[in-house]
Amino acid sequence: AELRSAVGRKGTLAMPVFSQNYPGMIEGPYSKEKSLSTAGRITEAFRKMPGVRRSDNPCHSIAAIGPLADALTAPHGNHDMFDRKGPFGRLHDLDAWIVMLGCSLGANTMLHAVEAWALPYLPPMFLYADDGQGRIKRVLCRQFPSGHREWYGKREQGKIQKRLFARGVIGRYELGRGTVYAMRTQRLVQACLGILKKEPDVFLCEETKCRDCPSWRAMLVGWRVPDAV
Repeated sequence: AELRSAVGRKGTLAMPVFSQNYPGMIEGPYSKEKSLSTAGRITEAFRKMPGVRRSDNPCHSIAAIGPLADALTAPHGNHDMFDRKGPFGRLHDLDAWIVMLGCSLGANTMLHAVEAWALPYLPPMFLYADDGQGRIKRVLCRQFPSGHREWYGKREQGKIQKRLFARGVIGRYELGRGTVYAMRTQRLVQACLGILKKEPDVFLCEETKCRDCPSWRAMLVGWRVPDAV
């Protein structure tokens, strides 16, 4: 209720309501109506609120309520969760506020959207969904955020977090016993593009035994990061 009050009647509130519906996971095929959110209790409670709309990606769906909820969650013609015309691209175009409440900066999924829009290494993945008539369908996501990242599990001390703080992109606020982080989407994305132009591997770790980062770093040789997305 407090979050809805904060955005006001003319504002739209959106949250991640991700689900685990891909090979190796046990949740089962994605159901827009039934699949639980694995992004925390607040998001699961939000998903079940009257009037909330949900997007149809089998893994990285978002939920929204407010005047722009239908536009944010509308289908976009494929199952790429970070498609530039999909929900994450729409959040960017609206210059949405990102508020990290009850989680660390390591959970900022918009960084994966930056990878999809600016870098070459996100692999394809087949996802599974219920077609609404009791049948399971397999759908292709062309850029899936699998594997390891240097920023995972790091509240403020990851490479990208430190660089974003140094540029004044992230606001830090104390709330009770916790910390809340806030940032505007377009400033975040543009700052990441600038950082990636100088350090295209800033999202990747330095561990030579990492199963993912060394091979992805090799794919960055000669890669040109775009000026805008």
